[in-house]
Amino acid sequence: MDALFWNEMKKEKNLAQEFISSHQGKSIYLYGAGVSANVAVEFAYKHNIQILGIVDSYKEGMFTPPAPYSPIPIVSLETFLKQKHERSPEFLISAVSFGKEIVEILAKHFPRENIHYFVIDIYTAFIPDIDAYRHYLESHSQMFQQLSESLADEDSRKTLDGVLKGRMTAKMDYFTECYVPDQYYPKDIVHFKNGEVMVELGGNNGETLEEFLKLCPDYCSVYCFEPDDICFSHLEKIQKIHHDIHIVHKGAWSNSGTLAFLSDGGAGRAHLIVDADELPSCAFQIEVVAVDDVIKEKITYMKMDIEGAELEALKGAKEQIKKNKPTLAVCVYHRAEDLLEIPAYLKSLVPEYRFYLRHHSEWASETVLYAMI
Repeated sequence: MDALFWNEMKKEKNLAQEFISSHQGKSIYLYGAGVSANVAVEFAYKHNIQILGIVDSYKEGMFTPPAPYSPIPIVSLETFLKQKHERSPEFLISAVSFGKEIVEILAKHFPRENIHYFVIDIYTAFIPDIDAYRHYLESHSQMFQQLSESLADEDSRKTLDGVLKGRMTAKMDYFTECYVPDQYYPKDIVHFKNGEVMVELGGNNGETLEEFLKLCPDYCSVYCFEPDDICFSHLEKIQKIHHDIHIVHKGAWSNSGTLAFLSDGGAGRAHLIVDADELPSCAFQIEVVAVDDVIKEKITYMKMDIEGAELEALKGAKEQIKKNKPTLAVCVYHRAEDLLEIPAYLKSLVPEYRFYLRHHSEWASETVLYAMI
């Protein structure tokens, strides 16, 4: 990741930015009526782009996005092709997981230049201002070069390259090319021993906890921090059939208090609200606590996916980290600054930490930093 890397990236256009520039004030159709359409709806209306409807391979009916957006009609591709249109329709693919396949399907019936496929989620949830983010990356190029040199293996450096290229261009291929499975437990990095004390910040529905229990059946104890009531109930079911699982019905932070998050309407994320003068109606609040105030036994492994609160939660676990040097798996995609700030903070606590970077989805989210001795 040298000067050539950044010079080449400056020449690359951002597909999302191009789409916004050429479609503001115009009308489009979405393709894909799954839950990820919520993100596309937010993206379009944020940039004054009207959605005429949603085309889907099979579904018909109405799509109900979160407030303040109105319901949107869904029509199957078969029905849509039978309809007459005043002009050739344009599509933004909201079902990004199947984007390439959908492009090929639509290209049989419509001009390829009318079919738009690029990263959407990162430009609504994590990087709302594309210009500002590109400036941030370019102005911190030397720091990203230092981060690249500090990573422990070539796969990590390739991952960093791919993630940065994807964020600068909105091209899905950069993310899919560096995708690897086994989030939080990649087999080439994380190796458990008997007697692990595992801490999970953001237990969600218990899926990652159950995976840990399979990989490390002879663990010592587990602590799960999860403020959401529904997710908490899933964790309680797991707790009943396993020993020494402790569930903390709070979020993790640098100290005790209350945090506000913005609901995403069911797309699987929530967004931390910082320094807001007035909370929007769809915001919710949770109680938080510092890990150091809750857990007194020696932590050996800790993973966290807590919607942008990762750095503050690490500050709340600094005594555990400094003293016990646990293996860490930390999501670094919620905030633009996390890729630089989180490894720098961890290095200040434990200079001998080695860092690995892996990307665990075929879209823009789920980039994880692994720190270990």
